Parts: sequence; structure tokens; C-alpha cells
Amino acid sequence: MTRKAIGNISLTTLDEFLDWAANENGTDHTPGAIYRNLAWIYGGIDIVSNATARMPFAIYRGNEIATQSGREYEDVTGSLPEPTDVLKFTAASLQLLGQAYLSKDVTNSIVPGLRPLIASSIHFKGVSGETVHFKRDTETGKQLDLTQDELIYLWLLDPGVEFGPPKAFPVRAALGAAGVLLELNSFAAGYFASGATKRTILAVPGGVRPEERDRLKAWWVRLKSWATEVINADSIKATVVGEGLSELTNNDLSTDKRAAIAFALGVPMSMMDSASAGGLGGGGVMEGDRKLLYDNTVVPLGARIASILNAQYFTALGYRFAYLPDTLDVYQQEESDRSGAFSTYVGAGMRPDIAATMLGLEVPTDIDPAMTAAFESDEPEEEPIPDEEPEPEPEPSIEDDLKRWRRKALKRFDEGHIEKALSFDSTAIPSLLQAFISSSLSWVRTTADIEYIFNPQENVKSLDAYIKAIDSEGPPRAADELELQAQLQAIFDQYDQDALPYVRGESEEQPDYDALRAALLATLLTFYTRLAERNAMDAAADTGVYVDQDALQAGIEDWADARADETVNELMGSTRRFIDRARRKYEPGMTDDQTQELLRGAFGETRAQTISISEVSRGLTAGVLTLAALYAALGLETVVIWNTSQDELVCPICGPLNGKGPEIWAQEFPGGPGTAHPRCRCFSTVRVRRKQ
Repeated sequence: MTRKAIGNISLTTLDEFLDWAANENGTDHTPGAIYRNLAWIYGGIDIVSNATARMPFAIYRGNEIATQSGREYEDVTGSLPEPTDVLKFTAASLQLLGQAYLSKDVTNSIVPGLRPLIASSIHFKGVSGETVHFKRDTETGKQLDLTQDELIYLWLLDPGVEFGPPKAFPVRAALGAAGVLLELNSFAAGYFASGATKRTILAVPGGVRPEERDRLKAWWVRLKSWATEVINADSIKATVVGEGLSELTNNDLSTDKRAAIAFALGVPMSMMDSASAGGLGGGGVMEGDRKLLYDNTVVPLGARIASILNAQYFTALGYRFAYLPDTLDVYQQEESDRSGAFSTYVGAGMRPDIAATMLGLEVPTDIDPAMTAAFESDEPEEEPIPDEEPEPEPEPSIEDDLKRWRRKALKRFDEGHIEKALSFDSTAIPSLLQAFISSSLSWVRTTADIEYIFNPQENVKSLDAYIKAIDSEGPPRAADELELQAQLQAIFDQYDQDALPYVRGESEEQPDYDALRAALLATLLTFYTRLAERNAMDAAADTGVYVDQDALQAGIEDWADARADETVNELMGSTRRFIDRARRKYEPGMTDDQTQELLRGAFGETRAQTISISEVSRGLTAGVLTLAALYAALGLETVVIWNTSQDELVCPICGPLNGKGPEIWAQEFPGGPGTAHPRCRCFSTVRVRRKQ
């Protein structure tokens, strides 16, 4: 067999490499082929999909059960006439390809209800706005354009994929091991097809004529087909170079690969291996392994399916689909065992409340009085001594809160998630210092950086140095950035909590976007006005030419009203998208930290910092531009100059504009210096002279 050299083919992704490696010798090792041809994979998927499809479920309308699985099941939604078939197909497709699709065309006369679609025929094409786009291959060779309005898309989660079908899924994880077993099967089939003869080389003397060699070869072929021949073998030497089936007996390789496949599919080995415990779901499987199958594979897979079906379909109809795993025999038996143990413990003299706590049970309300009689006493109970009123805890000091914040930062840094330490609740640390520390933590590289930031003798000096460094060129702004960042973060922290029920699916009511908009508008409007007025007055002092204060204030207020409205509209649009994306990504069982991580784009510290830097620049420039307009009305020639700050000197956008007037930058950046890109700290100065 000739092997291709990897260097001779173009492999741009890991997927392409795995596909090349799986099929490099000409054998089809794709997930579909392995599912069809390898009993071990087929059996594992069958176990999981059957268990998922047969798991009891209910469909709720509000808090009431509208219908549930079993003999009395009714298709109340008009979309699940045969739920077992749909759920089995969905679970099997998710195991096999990591994705499954259901057509929402429930009125189809041939296959009514939610109709399974072959996952390999559906191709995810991306998202535009709020629309998810797909293309579907048809039998005629054409492609149909589809959106989420026409199909339900179910994808397993993949840490390497933000939104889209996963690249890692159970059968993909088992691909290498399955390929080995498929080759072993192919070898066994070929071995018997060749007459159960090991691969052999026949050596003949060099002087044998070609026609004699051909005759010998023909005889050997007939021999492998169970022919009987007699020849003179004095001058022939047969050398065996291959293996037979005996060499594969109890082969550690095949055993290890089967174990790897079982692990990847989430099926206990005892339920797969016919040589142990009963095999492939047989009666000898231990109940502990059966429960393990449900705990680790079937119940989580069912929760994923139910979550997506609700989000993309049933919620809009006013229904909720839910699996009921607690009603399964495998869990009911556990409850029965614990109840029996409770009776045994209490009967042996243990207090009922202690026994219940040990077994994770509530104390039964209908417990036999005879079981508790031994614990009752005729002696009156002692009056409980009331606890003394605890003294109120002292308010934490700045030093105490800084120490706690430092410990949090060091822990999160060790975990590789310093971003989770950027916020800290404290009433003692001044808001300006909080904003500075949060900003500084986002750039730390070592634990020494963290220690320096939280050094009580250094953090105030560091804050002062930070302000001086930012303010070394141009108008003062560092304190304004930190102040606005702190105000925005306080708003974000409040609405971060308000959005959690909606993201978790606990409430269909959207977060209070009107209140969020009002809070942002009030903050920015006040901030813009104060900042622009101050910078305009400072610029007037530099030129020595003052203008009418009322006219200046009116011009700035008009700008602030328009800009605040524009900024908040932009922020509200992106915030809605962030929250809706977080709701789509949320999975039942996620912790508060994990859920808030989904919302970091909407309410995280980096966003507050970016907005504060960008909008401080706009406010400062607006003050100068308003002043320049009033100068022009007075008949003064004015030129507004674009100035880069130290961190913009190497910026490819702003660097070429340094020192230039509006004839260079006004058309592309009408908002003026500091508006070219997010976090821009460029600033403006104005030059005036009286017209001749």
C-alpha cells in the first residue's frame, strides 16, 4: 500500500486532517459508514437513543400537565404524533454527527408533525441580524434556502465553537478507535474470502520459466478457494508473512479500542461488551451501570434536546416540553432502597431526623408513632436560652476590602480568568480607585503586577501616576474616564442581575430595557454637558478669547442631547443582541458565574472601560468644536487641529492626522479628534486670528 505524504496535500484545518487520516487507505471511515458497518458503534448509539426516546416526558401548558408519555398520550400541540420516533432520531443524530434538524412543516400529509431531516444534508451558512441561515441539499441536486423559521436546529455544545454545529461530538471522538476495529473486521472478512490462508510468499529458483511461475500462481489461487491439487514442491519454499485470526484472539488493541468507543459514546462497558455482565443491555448489567448511563449521558442529552425544543418551538405555542427522569425505575429503586434503610436505622434506635439527613431524605410525615416512641420523654423540655442580640459587624475598611479583592484577583489569575476579578463590591473603596484597579487588572501579566496594584502604599501613588501619565498631553481626562467607567459599571451590575431570569429561561419577560435606557441616558447627558463645557472654557482661556456663556452652553446642550440619544441607541441595540445570544447559549445547570460569563459582552468591565474612554474623547472634542463655531460667528478665522496622544502615535488611523486641520480629517471623521475608533484618546486644539 502506498501512503500519501502529508506534505503533498493541502490540510488547512484539523477537520480536513482527520478526514484525510480516516480515509487515507481507501476505506470509508466517515461517521455514517462506521455507524452502518461497525456493530460496536451501532449498538452504543442504539442504547443511548433508545433510552432517550423512552425516557418519560410531559408537555406542560403553564404549570399544568397537558399530556405525558404513555398509553394516554395525546398530541396536544399538533406536532408530535409519534414522539418516540422523533426523539430517537434526534438523539441518534446528535450522537452520530453532533447535530440534528426537525422541519417545522407540521402539516406535511406524508410525515405529519415535526419531521426529522438528514443532518448531513443541512449546511449552516451563518447569521445576519436575528436570522440564522441554512442550505439544504435536495435529491435533485438543488439547494434550498432555509431559516430558523422553517426548521429546528439542535447542536451539541462545543467549547471550540461559539455558534454553529460542533466540531467535537461522540462518534467523532470515537473515530480513531472505530477505524481500527473497522479495519479488523475488514481483515477478518478478507481472511475468510481468501480461503482462511495467511498471507504467504512462494519462493522458486531463479531458473524457473515464466509460464511455470504463472501456473504455480494459478494453482495457489485455486488452493485458497478450497481446490485440491497435487504438485511437486521439492523446489518451492513458502514463507508466511501475514497473521491469521488466532493472532487477534484476546488482542489488547481491540479491547482498548472498544473501551475508548464506549467511553466516547457515554455507555458503560458492561452494557456494550457481550463478554461481561450480560452485554449490550443484557440482563446481567449491573443496575449501578444502568444508572451511570442515565446520569452521565441520557439525562444530560435529554435536557439539551428539551431546552432547544422549548426555545425554538414549544414556548411560542404556549407549551413546555420536559423529561421526567425521576420517574424511571432506575431512580425509583434508589428511593425505595433509601426508604428501606431509613426504616432499618430508625428501628435500630437512630433518631428519624438524623437517619433522614444521612440518607438525603425528608422526615416522613406519616411515620409510624411506634418508631418514634422511644425518643419521646415525659420530662419537660428545657426552655431555650434566647441568643444575645449580636453586635453589628463593623463596616469594612478600605484596607480590608483591598485585601479581599487582592485574594480574589490572585485566585482568578491562577485559574486563568483574571477577567472575573475586575469587579468587586465595596462601599469602602472610593469609586475612582475601584475603577482604576479594575482597569489595571485587565492588563496584568504576573502575580507581581497584582501585588503592586494592591499595595496600600502604592495604589494611591499608582492612581496618581496613572492620571498624570494619561493627562501628560492634552486636556485632563484620566479622572473623567475612571468616573464614567465606575458609573457605567454600577448600572451594568444592576441590569446584569435583572437579565439572569430571562437568560435562564425562568421568565419569558424581557429585561427592563426602558429602565436601562433611561439610566444610561441620564448618566451620559449629564457627563457630556459638564465635560464639554469645562474643556471649552479651558480652550478659551488658552486662546484668550471668550464667548457668550449662554450661547456656548446652549450649543453644548444641543450636541449633548443628540449624542446621548445616538450613543444609547447604539448601546441598547448591541445589548439586546448580547442578551439574546446569551439566552441561546445558556444550558440548564450552569452556575451563576457561568451564566454571567455569557453576559460579559453586555455588562462586563471591558465594555464599561471602552465606552468611558471613547465618550470622554467625544465630549472633550465637542467642547472645542462648539467654541470654534462661536469664534467663526464672531468673524474669527479658526483652525481645529488633530493631536494624537502618546498611545496613538503608532496608530495607523490617527498617526497620519497628527497636527492636521479639518481639511484633512473632517470629511472622514466629522465628529473630530477622538472619534476615529473605539478607545481613541486623540484630542483637539483651536487656533484663532481675526480676519483682515
